[in-house]
Amino acid sequence: MAITVRANESQLADIEKLKKCLDVNTSAGALLRAAKEHPALAERYRESLEANRKLQHELNQIKRAVGNYRDYQESLFKLVD
Repeated sequence: MAITVRANESQLADIEKLKKCLDVNTSAGALLRAAKEHPALAERYRESLEANRKLQHELNQIKRAVGNYRDYQESLFKLVD
């Protein structure tokens, strides 16, 4: 299968970056490798975003718990005085 791509200057620059990043010598090789690897990388990215969201939620819960603890502690100190 032959594919002809007519890229503009900006796209050519992007392809050159891709070739360098993937350590591939040809534009076709870089594009084919990127097409092969992209779905798995996109899935890992989505999973990382979800894990980050969950961790951020847990962090917020901990911050609220610490804030509540400090409020209760302050209330107890006021009662002692």
